[in-house]
Amino acid sequence: MSILFADNNCDLNFSQIKQFGIEYINMPFSLHNNSIVEIDSSFFEEVFAPYLSQGNNLVYVHEGVDYFNSYANLKKAIRRLKTEYPDNTIYLVDSEATSAGYAFIVYLAMLKYKTGCNEVDLVNYINKIKKERDLAMELLAINHDLRIIDTAYVLETEYSPEELWLNPSSLLMM
Repeated sequence: MSILFADNNCDLNFSQIKQFGIEYINMPFSLHNNSIVEIDSSFFEEVFAPYLSQGNNLVYVHEGVDYFNSYANLKKAIRRLKTEYPDNTIYLVDSEATSAGYAFIVYLAMLKYKTGCNEVDLVNYINKIKKERDLAMELLAINHDLRIIDTAYVLETEYSPEELWLNPSSLLMM
């Protein structure tokens, strides 16, 4: 069986995630000198080990690595867990987003997961929707926290990016 994970960085509420049968990771945050303290690898091991010990494969859709300051510790935990549970598969899927953009990816992943697909199909689906999201955002010249993109704008228009963001219908007048 495969288990889909998301965390509280995705800005979906806990009850909605649980309703779809998704495991919700409540990431602990603390500040030190105005910086977020990295989450230790043991935290991730404690979260995932009970599911792996039951023979489950895991798919963790996480916040974009450019926003995720504990990514190295997550990878360290996964390496250790793979040695302890060599028959299980753990997929880490970078949403390449934070906040609402991460929520968008998780929400669509939840809908697909609810159909009973296997973890390989789920990971392929998530990667497909990330590409489609990228294309749509390039076509609309959106540069927002929904997706980490280069500050160069794909479309050359007479409108500034801010005008397009505030009034996307201006694209229709081009």
